[in-house]
Amino acid sequence: MKQLTYIGRVTESGDIQLPKRIRKEVGQWLRGKAIEVIFRRQKSIRSSQLNRYYWGVMLPYALQGFIDAGNILQYPQDLQTIHDFFKARFIKGRSIVDANGEEHVLPPTTTDMSNSEFMDYMAQIAQFCAEYLNTAIPEPGEQIEIF
Repeated sequence: MKQLTYIGRVTESGDIQLPKRIRKEVGQWLRGKAIEVIFRRQKSIRSSQLNRYYWGVMLPYALQGFIDAGNILQYPQDLQTIHDFFKARFIKGRSIVDANGEEHVLPPTTTDMSNSEFMDYMAQIAQFCAEYLNTAIPEPGEQIEIF
């Protein structure tokens, strides 16, 4: 099913601002059809900068912490393993119910997290690494010494 998506905003005075082309494009696409209009607050998806820090700093440090704790893991192959571990530990998976009323829990995901949700998740990981792996995760922009 095709979908048209437009980004707009509501001004401080309550005026709705949307692209001028909406009426024309929707009119051409759905001529003669009933439509449903849904308004929702735009969710900001996490930035690529946060993503790079997570995969390039946090997970490698955590992986090394697990290796130092005696786990047989390798860099970079097991970065995904560590990512999966943290998702399972800190993120609650959504659940769905089938026609028989049975609940099924979906695997947790970080994909749809906003920047603030992802930063909270990373704080939990940093705390876990400090407490259970004796590993300090450098803050973004922090100078580190490589041996």
